[in-house]
Amino acid sequence: MRIVSKDSYLDKSVSIGDFCVIEEGVKIGKNCRIGHHVTIRKNTAIGDDVRIDDYTDIGKQPIKA
Repeated sequence: MRIVSKDSYLDKSVSIGDFCVIEEGVKIGKNCRIGHHVTIRKNTAIGDDVRIDDYTDIGKQPIKA
């Protein structure tokens, strides 16, 4: 299962693992490989030829003290 927002852009060459969540406004370039259980938060841009390891959370806002 993968959840990919309709408001995101992924190049046709992008490979996505199982159990990923890609939120709205995300842009992912050419030849990227996204591992399993990855979350990419809204409005995040990822360039070309990037590998994202399993269980990664990208674009998460820091906790305010």
